[in-house]
Amino acid sequence: TQLKQVWEFSMDIDYSTPDFPEDNKDDVNLELDKIKEKLNKVNKTKNAEIKKIQEKMKSSKYDHEIKVLSELIIELDPTSLVTYFDLFGALIRLKQFEILEKDSKKALATYNSVIIGNGLGEKQTHLIFIFIIGFSLAQNKKYNESLEYFEKVFDIDDKYLLALYWKSIVLSKIEKFQEALRCCDRIIE
Repeated sequence: TQLKQVWEFSMDIDYSTPDFPEDNKDDVNLELDKIKEKLNKVNKTKNAEIKKIQEKMKSSKYDHEIKVLSELIIELDPTSLVTYFDLFGALIRLKQFEILEKDSKKALATYNSVIIGNGLGEKQTHLIFIFIIGFSLAQNKKYNESLEYFEKVFDIDDKYLLALYWKSIVLSKIEKFQEALRCCDRIIE
């Protein structure tokens, strides 16, 4: 009986989208144009800020400053993939591997949703993000998890030498010496 009542109730609801009266369409279009104009101004301001930060970052000689400036750019534009690489370099040189692990996972998620989700992905960039996650996990002594990421790298490119090198190091750390040697043999090939 309840199901019948719900069914009858749902049949009485008009699910169609109401049309705008003709005289309101111009007002709606005018409002939409105003909103677009405001967004364009915001984007221009944001892009100008990003350019200033990028210029400062280019002239910086200090990794800590590069890290902070990169984080500012990423905050303004999380899709700035090149900036992630600047950040990763600074974090590696600063030996801040826990932050590298977190930020590289964030970068991969952004890359997957924004870039690959829109069909714009580049296999090599995707591979590098995955490798950096594996590398940072290895630096944080999360060896088994790092091996999983190196395997993901090999799913894309089974001859990625840097991943083979780091996989051999990780395998040595967990005392899987035969497997480590096989990685070394693959590097030499």
